Amino acid sequence: MWDDIVEVIIGNLLYIAEEYTDPLPLLVMYYGLTTVIGGLIISRRFVTLRRDPMAGSFIGFGAALLGFGIPGIYAVHQLTPEKALGLVDEASTEDVQFRFDTNVLWGMGAFGFLWILLTILAANTEPSRFLVVVSGGVYRGMLIFLVAAGLSIIFGLMDVLNFAQGSLFMVGAYVAWEVYGELGDWRETSLGLAAAFLIALIAATVVGTILGLIMEVLFIRPTYSRPFFQVVLTFGLALILREYAISRYGPAALFNVDLRFPDGSSTILTGLFPGTSIQNYWIFMSVIGFIMIFGVQYLLQNTRIGIIIRAGVQDSDMVEALGINVRLIFTLVFALGAAIAALGGAVASGFLAPNPDIGDQFLLQAIAVVIVGGLGSYSGTAVSSIVLGITGAIASHFALVEYSSDALGSTSILIILLIVLYIKPTGLFGRAH
Repeated sequence: MWDDIVEVIIGNLLYIAEEYTDPLPLLVMYYGLTTVIGGLIISRRFVTLRRDPMAGSFIGFGAALLGFGIPGIYAVHQLTPEKALGLVDEASTEDVQFRFDTNVLWGMGAFGFLWILLTILAANTEPSRFLVVVSGGVYRGMLIFLVAAGLSIIFGLMDVLNFAQGSLFMVGAYVAWEVYGELGDWRETSLGLAAAFLIALIAATVVGTILGLIMEVLFIRPTYSRPFFQVVLTFGLALILREYAISRYGPAALFNVDLRFPDGSSTILTGLFPGTSIQNYWIFMSVIGFIMIFGVQYLLQNTRIGIIIRAGVQDSDMVEALGINVRLIFTLVFALGAAIAALGGAVASGFLAPNPDIGDQFLLQAIAVVIVGGLGSYSGTAVSSIVLGITGAIASHFALVEYSSDALGSTSILIILLIVLYIKPTGLFGRAH
């Protein structure tokens, strides 16, 4: 079976390279090769500097993507001084030989799979339609990520599987909708409208943070030694929040928040590619998602609080001995995860109508994303959200074209989940414990 699949993929790529004069498929193939190879090359560079090879692979991938392929790889590998690449760790000076990190290979393999799908899509669609499908996939992936990010952080740092994460997403959507509606006088001007939405986002984030604090202190903290009770408890809390939303707002979906400032199709892309119809809100949502990806990653890896959090997970007794309140740190971590989910729901309320099931629509996909990326791996969650989001959009496109049904698109994430669990049960970026 696997030989047949590989043969079909290689055959498609060779056919594209030989027969198609359209530059788009060739351009996609070029970026696919250079980004994957760039990730491996810069990963090797980081190992020679005794740095984290996974970070190097991401930097190499990004350098190739943003630096037009080979020039970007060359700039990072040759022109960047060593100190600009990061601090040298405590590894032995003798251990500087490159060793393939299997997680680097799996990560680049996932991106390679995505580039193959994008090449096939580019060869079978017009450029305008290609951009619509890809942008829709990124938007879809960012929606899933905003639910999955908090889920991954809480589980990775606290070993708590929070089934109420989807309900916190729902709460954020409702709070933003209600606060934004109360600021009707503000929305007379474009500046006031943007300010009203910003206040709604802040209010939803604050409410999510408070709910996270209450949930951790009153319900999660007493059950740290009983993981099964945590699962049942968070599932019960999700049901309580859902029923409260129904009693307050009703079972029907509300209208989405009327955001005129990012409304309509993208005029820039429409000018470059006539016939392209990409919602500005898709771009807005994607920007917010990427800000969250890099912002939280920076918080966990480059700040004092992030170092304390990671140290508390590795050896809580030692951190306690240094006079740091580990319980408080874990409470803040849970609140951070809840705040991210609520913020995600608030941002989504500008495009999706708030309803009692809005969180559950993404919870199952978020759990699949966390498992595919690797339980406890925040980087894995971010990568798998993007890969699975775009893959789902491509599957939806071909399913609608061939079968006039979106069944394949809605199940593609679960199909990939089963394949990954069969090949690598720990997930793409997970490690066996």
